[in-house]
Amino acid sequence: KSITKLQKASHSQNNNRLSYPLNNKEVKGVIGEAFVADGFYLLAGEPGIAKSTFALQIIHDILRWTPDLKWWYFSWEETAQQVMARYTRLYPDHRQVDDFFYATTFESIKDAIQTYGYQFIIVDSIQTIVSQHYDGSPWSAGQVRTCAELLNDLAKEYHVTVLVIGHVTKGGEIAWPKYLEHIVDVVLYVEWDRTGDLRFLRNYKNRFGNADGTGIFEMKSNGLQPIYDPEKMFAWQVRAPGIAWTIGLDNGRPVVVWIETLLTKAYGKFPDRNYVGVNSKRVDMIIAILEKYMWCKLGMMNIFLNIPGEFHLTDSGLDLAIAMAIYSAYNNEILPDKTIWIGELGLTGRISATRSHEKRVSELPKWWTIVDYKSQNDIRWLQ
Repeated sequence: KSITKLQKASHSQNNNRLSYPLNNKEVKGVIGEAFVADGFYLLAGEPGIAKSTFALQIIHDILRWTPDLKWWYFSWEETAQQVMARYTRLYPDHRQVDDFFYATTFESIKDAIQTYGYQFIIVDSIQTIVSQHYDGSPWSAGQVRTCAELLNDLAKEYHVTVLVIGHVTKGGEIAWPKYLEHIVDVVLYVEWDRTGDLRFLRNYKNRFGNADGTGIFEMKSNGLQPIYDPEKMFAWQVRAPGIAWTIGLDNGRPVVVWIETLLTKAYGKFPDRNYVGVNSKRVDMIIAILEKYMWCKLGMMNIFLNIPGEFHLTDSGLDLAIAMAIYSAYNNEILPDKTIWIGELGLTGRISATRSHEKRVSELPKWWTIVDYKSQNDIRWLQ
């Protein structure tokens, strides 16, 4: 008891509202500049999406700025040796660490924090930890809720940053009680398209900052690596008719992407319309606008439209770029070099401002030209 009281007093005086700075730009754009002491974070995702790998990379990133951080990784699904082997594979030149432990109960986690004064802990996973205060089996809804409440109290009482890993259901939601999302301070999802190598870290709740943002990573042999660089994207992208650049919003984060379109003559009664990564209803509307005001005869043409890079963007700010990509393909003309097209199209052909317009413009790469509602206010200017 005396040790416990000393630990509590020390944390209250010295670590109140501490933060642990991050270095990775993509992670900071989602979580914020730092992890907060006494913060309760939830990292969720499908099996095999690299949640544990991401958690280890977060710890390594924090250690670059806070090398004396006392941290502990509690694992139930894997042994301590398995987790340590993954960490060594990711960072072979890093010093040997012995901060991985196999744990099955909340009480063992609490005892370790009381005894050793850990400042940052990872629990893998919240669905597998049980508490002796609740008479229920692991993975039960009652156990998950009880352990979540106890871990939240632990974080606040000892000013410990707690990052728990959570599983998701087949529907993509966090498994077991929705209450879990309410009790934590920050909800993070790692999402992907199973056919690709990209991983998207998205923030859906944040009591310490903005509840939006997306981090873009690619799974490589050395873990999840940031890859988003608009200038490099443009450097290797081939210029051709049917390609238009724009800035979309992915969970509130502006991202530079290009839209590519292919038009071919339809020989059947019904032409093919295949759209990937965009809102199909909006594309149909834009096609109707082009037919009405630009005299584009698209009724008997196959139209294929795609946003490369596994992005799925549905906001109205892509309207003008979609129209320009289709119009470019229709006329077999290449659009002006390094030009960004941003704007929402109305049914009268008018170009108007879209949501978070200034936020999009702030993402504009250097030396690029922007075409939006400020420079042109009607789609008919193309004529």
